Amino acid sequence: MGSGWGEAQVERLDLDIAEALAERWEGLPHRLGLSPHRDAQWSDFVQLPPNRDLPGWVDDAPTGSILPRDRVAAFEQAHHLAAAWGIVADRMDDGQLAESAPFEAPRGALLAAWEVALHRACGDLALARATVGDSLQAWERGTALERSLFQKPIGPSGAALYARSVGLRLTWVHATSTAMLKTAGQPERVEGLRASHAAFMCGLQCRDDAFDADDDRRVRGAAVHEVLGVPRGALVRAAPASLRRASTLAHAHGFHRLGAWIAGFVEQVDVHLDEGDHFQCELAGLVLSAAIAEVA
Repeated sequence: MGSGWGEAQVERLDLDIAEALAERWEGLPHRLGLSPHRDAQWSDFVQLPPNRDLPGWVDDAPTGSILPRDRVAAFEQAHHLAAAWGIVADRMDDGQLAESAPFEAPRGALLAAWEVALHRACGDLALARATVGDSLQAWERGTALERSLFQKPIGPSGAALYARSVGLRLTWVHATSTAMLKTAGQPERVEGLRASHAAFMCGLQCRDDAFDADDDRRVRGAAVHEVLGVPRGALVRAAPASLRRASTLAHAHGFHRLGAWIAGFVEQVDVHLDEGDHFQCELAGLVLSAAIAEVA
């Protein structure tokens, strides 16, 4: 495995973590307030195919698959654990839980499980630890930056900071896939994936924040478009521009399946809100998307 760990040690870790997760993950989405159903799964909250199984979408090269299917499946398993951790971490941070302490242990177990699963997938303990550790640090910086944005209105010039906070906070979404590229001997494609996926996530976040305005006012005291000093419709119009850029970047770096899917998705979300001045929203959306493009 190239890591100095014996197979038996890794299997033991897998069993220990699986047992911990079986106990701690049971009913967790329900207890987090994400679902009324006690048997809800993490996949219930990750609907878009590329985000649900990103390593499978990244397994794309002119010569075919970049790794054997069983190796890609192992990276997908690690990605699923990362997603479960990310869901719990974001829910704990978003201010909507009456008490966060009961979820500290599950969050820690999921983070450890992600590292172990990634180690098994890539066969490189140092790479697994660096990937998870860097993602955790990025999430911490991103959430701190996000909180600072809500301390006072910053106007449209803050769009780059907004994009930066989104990119950092959601680094974990593509982290397992970048480790897969490195394992496959394609490190030169890592930055292309990062840039494409960051633009994709910023586009999705713009749209989510536009429609979550009421929740943000209740929890944070202001909506994102109010912090940025733009109409709510500007976020809706910035979304397709960022998504188109994500598609272009994906194609440019050889992720053609991903690029084609994003291009099709843009057609579904390229809309205007039925409120405000459409021309003003379009212009403000262009300003936002241009600022986002400088970062994401």
